[in-house]
Amino acid sequence: MIAKIVVWAPDRSSAIRLAKRVLAGTTVLGLGTNQEFLGRCLSHPGFLDKNYTTGFIEQYSEDLFRQSLEGDEKIAVQSSMVLKYCADMERKVSRNGSAFKSISSHFRVQTMDRANVKADHITVGHNSYIVQYLPSRSSGGVETVQVWRTPSEHKLDEATKKRFLNKSGGTLVHRYYEAMTPPTDGQHKTMEIGIVNVNMRRRGKGWDEWIEGDVTFQIDGTIKTIFIATEGDWRSRDDTPQVVWIHVPELCAGVKTTRRNLLTFAGRLDERSAGSAAELGIFPL
Repeated sequence: MIAKIVVWAPDRSSAIRLAKRVLAGTTVLGLGTNQEFLGRCLSHPGFLDKNYTTGFIEQYSEDLFRQSLEGDEKIAVQSSMVLKYCADMERKVSRNGSAFKSISSHFRVQTMDRANVKADHITVGHNSYIVQYLPSRSSGGVETVQVWRTPSEHKLDEATKKRFLNKSGGTLVHRYYEAMTPPTDGQHKTMEIGIVNVNMRRRGKGWDEWIEGDVTFQIDGTIKTIFIATEGDWRSRDDTPQVVWIHVPELCAGVKTTRRNLLTFAGRLDERSAGSAAELGIFPL
């Protein structure tokens, strides 16, 4: 047991509202907890009804244990932007005294060239997303971002397979570009997002260093502050993922996100183990 939360209020409905507010404001990252489940219980109409019984969980188990994708796209974008911000700050420090220290990591001479588009692969829970930063001439730190869920693995028809000279490699290339192409059925979201304030602190030393703190985002004109913490080394590397935990008050819980660069994502598609595929959020139909 990590902790107990106890609240008091004049009546039951007020106590439920207070309990949910306290639960939403309790940040526990890096450990598995039942916070999200408790938040769903407190919000469920069956629990708000004063006539609920000890059979409440069994009666409403489908609602209480369902896996929802709502909000995952925004979480993926926030995770990507936090790591990009950290990379920019690290680059400025390393260039201290240099004429190039103020240049952002996404600076390109040909800004509008599609070849200069930056993209990240972000896993949120068991779901896999591509976060793509669109070419833009806007200033003020606001990015135009597209995000979509990578498609589940599916078997190709024989006609498609025949076009591949390398049967195995061709299938993998097809899967990679399919994941990298925004869906045409409207299953992607476009956001205007920027970081307006950061209050982060470094903990630990050397390779054990990690970062935690508050980050304030402007998302489509709405201001929101979240608490984040990295797990282990947060610096971008080709061979290792970066993990960011984000506390989501609406869920009353922390969410684990994992970033991999696209080269690593492509390489992991070639691994046949079920564990690797599941870690990438890609499951066979």
